Amino acid sequence: GNFLVDYGWKETPNKYDLNTLIAYTYDQDKASWYRGLNDVLDRSALIKFMAVENYIGHWDGYSGPDKNNFFIRSNTKGKFSFIPWGTDQTFGENRATATIGDFFTMPMTSENSAQPWSGPVTRGKLYVQCLNYLPCKKAYLSNLKSVSSKVSSMNLIGKVTNAEKVIEPALLLQYGANMQTLKWLNDIHVEQNSMLSFIAARQIEVAGLPNQ
Repeated sequence: GNFLVDYGWKETPNKYDLNTLIAYTYDQDKASWYRGLNDVLDRSALIKFMAVENYIGHWDGYSGPDKNNFFIRSNTKGKFSFIPWGTDQTFGENRATATIGDFFTMPMTSENSAQPWSGPVTRGKLYVQCLNYLPCKKAYLSNLKSVSSKVSSMNLIGKVTNAEKVIEPALLLQYGANMQTLKWLNDIHVEQNSMLSFIAARQIEVAGLPNQ
């Protein structure tokens, strides 16, 4: 189809492994589907990938409503890895409004989600299947809690705050010259604080999630 790799066939003649991956997503037996994932990709890495996407509110990624990820690669054994991309609209970024400081929140445990511009749609197929099979859902929830724990242990909020301090002199040079551009600088500060609020809210939300 449109995603068939069209180079490297001389070194690796059979590049139809994508068909095998797609076929596994249509396995109607949930237990068989879950076992089979390990044959076509790194299952634990996939679940962790989806947990991170959801924690940072990556609605424009694979597990979000846009299902917008076409970057996967397979190794010599035909096992696939999802490569994160398009993370420019994460941590609550809401491009649908001109309101400064508002943010868009994508639910972390729902089969459907809105996006900033439209109502709810079904999310990435593997993500939805994971939510509907208890062992996979438990692993996903566990990974969400691990991501939140990592956010705390690495002091992400502190690191973001320090990064803001580092770039502040450059922002002042660029936007602090007159009243018009100073307003833009104030808007940037509001957006920075909005991101910190989003992270803090995510930690509270994940802490309240069940283990299954």
